[in-house]
Amino acid sequence: MKLFTYCLRNDCGSSPNPFGGYCTLALTKPVIRRTAEVGDWVVGLASHESGLKEASRRIVFAMKVTQILSQRDYDMFTRKECPDKIPQRPSTTYEQFVGDSIYEFIDGVDEPILRDCVHDDRNLESDLKGENVLISDEFVYWGSEAPELPKDLFKIIKKGKGHQVDKNQPHIKDFIKFISDFELGNIMAPPINKIENWYCAESRGQCAEKDFEDAVIDEKIGS
Repeated sequence: MKLFTYCLRNDCGSSPNPFGGYCTLALTKPVIRRTAEVGDWVVGLASHESGLKEASRRIVFAMKVTQILSQRDYDMFTRKECPDKIPQRPSTTYEQFVGDSIYEFIDGVDEPILRDCVHDDRNLESDLKGENVLISDEFVYWGSEAPELPKDLFKIIKKGKGHQVDKNQPHIKDFIKFISDFELGNIMAPPINKIENWYCAESRGQCAEKDFEDAVIDEKIGS
């Protein structure tokens, strides 16, 4: 078992996407998506940009990876089992607006079609380079009510770009003890960076720039 931690700069509800009964990581964090395995934990910590006090100590979400799918298989999975993950424009719910099943795969066509969503064409390479979609039905999403980690877990805090995993190994037992106090499968609050006027949006790319910048740096530093 591994524990991945990273600073979640843009928590708009698309990456991770906690809606529809599953917490999914289909966009951003390409290195984590390529290297995480079933049974690993992925944890997002608040960014100083969130405006939360002592933001880096606050846990936005925690997901135990219970399934891993390719982007193609995830497209099929969401069509059959989780349609709220498929983005719509215009949207009737915020969940539809930030849907993370953004690539439509058609038999006989090599390149997927980008649905109208929070990403745009500049994100395609990094989204698909991550190869996998991480899926969890054992998660807690605190969003804008992100609580502070206990002091004995401060060493798993990752600030800035990239992610931390090797340094977290000695602290996995304490993390499991911490997370066991919460009922899994719960959304505690809306996203920190919930997009305003989403119901009026007809276009794509609301999260494209920040997510593109982060993915490029993640690939460059390999974490």
